[in-house]
Amino acid sequence: MTAARPPLRPGRPDPWAALPALDAPLRALFAEIAAADDPAAPDLARIGRALIAFSQDHDYLAPRLVADAHGIARIRLHIPTRGPRLQVVRRPRGMMSPVHDHGSWVVMAPIAGVETHRRYRADGPGTDARVAEVARDALGAHAALTLMDPDDIHDHGHLEGNGDPAWLLVINGDEPAAVTRREWDLARGTCRILRPGDGGRFLTDDPLPEG
Repeated sequence: MTAARPPLRPGRPDPWAALPALDAPLRALFAEIAAADDPAAPDLARIGRALIAFSQDHDYLAPRLVADAHGIARIRLHIPTRGPRLQVVRRPRGMMSPVHDHGSWVVMAPIAGVETHRRYRADGPGTDARVAEVARDALGAHAALTLMDPDDIHDHGHLEGNGDPAWLLVINGDEPAAVTRREWDLARGTCRILRPGDGGRFLTDDPLPEG
């Protein structure tokens, strides 16, 4: 029996229209996400359990886990125009993302390795806002972590001494680059606005865009 889907968000394309075309493991995962993604109150715990189960399908995932020469991977498993999307990311040893927000819910679960995840709180809404770390997790296999806008300011990646860099499954509730967000540079003590179309930097060492 197919689980009931929550109502569509007004004015949005149907994010579930592509489900029949997905291969079986992705179709099963996104059917579960569709049942849990209520616009008023998405069930992130349910999505987290589904993502953990999917992360253990090594026969499906292992052939897709290919990093570049720098140890970086951004593998798009299902990226619709809008709505929930899934990718695998891997940051190199000792490298973290910039601190950023998403403007939507997020669920992440490692396939293998250890992902360091830090949550932050901002002291204001603008680019002069400072952030302070409020929680830190070392996320390993068989675990998931969830974030819900507006409490979604975080960074993640690998810190030396914390095992091997993770192959990390990440589900975003919507396209991050479709909304206005913020990105902080902790080393410089600065914050910049990410306008729609700007996906932000992947690593703290990535150069800031000009202008």
